[in-house]
Amino acid sequence: MPVPANIDLGLAASVHGRRVTLTWRHAKPAGGPVFYRIWRARSDGFSCPPWAGARLCKLVLPELGTTKTGRYVDSAPSGHWVYRVAIAANWLDDPLYGDPYLVSRPVSVTVP
Repeated sequence: MPVPANIDLGLAASVHGRRVTLTWRHAKPAGGPVFYRIWRARSDGFSCPPWAGARLCKLVLPELGTTKTGRYVDSAPSGHWVYRVAIAANWLDDPLYGDPYLVSRPVSVTVP
């Protein structure tokens, strides 16, 4: 199912040693509770076909975990990392299930 990506969720990152703290605006939609899927990779993982018009782009990043708050702390290995946050939900409010319905813009950091 197509999901809107590169949405401004206010995603920001700060690095302290090997700790990367991600923060974003906590969504409170009228439809019910949401949770967040946190993704991290060495590159953005976003690719689109080169033609004009309606395109079905792909976003491929490994998932780090989930949270129900607007904050996540990662212990990242050294190097350059790209993070994204996806808002997800399901009728059980269970982070083990559910599909993302919005994906944030990427944020990049360098961990010493």
